Amino acid sequence: MLQTASKTICSIRPLEQEWCGHLYDRFSTTFYPSEPANLDDFHQQLIETCESWIALRDQKIIGFICMSWDADFYMFKEANIPEITTLVVLPEMRRQGVATALMSRIEPKALRSRRRIGMGVSLSPAYQGMQQLCAKRGFIPTSQGLYYKDKPVEHNQQVYLNEHLQLYYIKQRL
Repeated sequence: MLQTASKTICSIRPLEQEWCGHLYDRFSTTFYPSEPANLDDFHQQLIETCESWIALRDQKIIGFICMSWDADFYMFKEANIPEITTLVVLPEMRRQGVATALMSRIEPKALRSRRRIGMGVSLSPAYQGMQQLCAKRGFIPTSQGLYYKDKPVEHNQQVYLNEHLQLYYIKQRL
């Protein structure tokens, strides 16, 4: 439960099947414009292949986080590092500690089990809050450089500054 001095902001709980339809309706077209194509794929992605948690306020989902124990990013996969694949908070709920609360549920388990956790974050200005959160929580950029649409950016290569331009971060247990 995330609380301020005067009120409860949200509660954090594991994503269960009963919440998948609501999560899909609320977030799928915004954050998964091309995939997953249907609720069954969404359910498989979030529950069967990831560890997922939701943030609730007034019994409505205001954010969620997914971590894959079998990472997509090749460097994390090769090193057996779990990867935060999705962290989303509704715009009107940002900067209230919701993302921090969600990360606080995922990180300790990954760090205890595998000693490290990773994630990719877009360099687009729209993701500035996420970039700052990574730094505040002790994530540091990997030595792998920038990626655009999951491919390394080469020296002098021109790319667009959008959600596809990413820097990968890693956090290690001390």
